[in-house]
Amino acid sequence: NIISHQYVAKLPGYPVIGYILFREENDKPFTFWDMLSVVKQYLNDIEYDEKYTAAEIKSYAKKLGKSINDIKRNLFSTRIPPILITGYFGGVDVSAYSDWYKYIDNGKNDANVILLYKQAFFTQQFTTEISSSDRHRKVPVTLQYRDTMSLGPQGGLKKLGEMVNQPKIDTTVWDKEDGKPAGFYKSHMRDLLKSRPSDYQSYAMTDAEITLKYLGFFLRIEQEAYDDG
Repeated sequence: NIISHQYVAKLPGYPVIGYILFREENDKPFTFWDMLSVVKQYLNDIEYDEKYTAAEIKSYAKKLGKSINDIKRNLFSTRIPPILITGYFGGVDVSAYSDWYKYIDNGKNDANVILLYKQAFFTQQFTTEISSSDRHRKVPVTLQYRDTMSLGPQGGLKKLGEMVNQPKIDTTVWDKEDGKPAGFYKSHMRDLLKSRPSDYQSYAMTDAEITLKYLGFFLRIEQEAYDDG
């Protein structure tokens, strides 16, 4: 019973923007097309207008075993840059999409999934096609997964948040203010959304913000170590 999906999008040289997609209890489950729609919206919001090069189109055709005309017909008019999907406990995040199995190592792509823990994994960059909800369009994209669980110390997202000065929100404060038993809102998120919509949004976005900030933190350290030789 997933209430929402949260995204924090960032393209080098452009601002960070957060997005939340909500669903009602009887709505269809989220799919990867929803994720791609957020990416497309972000590119529109930052006024990104690069186009695909002939070399990129040719590469998609070769990797997907399709004609160049087929690739051109399904591409968006604005180029979709390679997409890096990062999260914490990523197996749980990815499985929240009903069609997740199409975009993980399924014998049809070269994702080369490496599973470190039960739900923590990463991949190399790979090419796939994301299908629209009506299946009339399959957009070629380059994807890669990174799980910050495998890059951080023990202590969960709370510890990562402390490291990047982005503390996790303690919902028990709201429980107390609203006369609820401790842990109520944590296990009744629809009630939190109904009673405290702005607080729900803040709580929901925090994990995504921590994940992005920690990934940037980790990559900076890695780059500094590389530069130092």
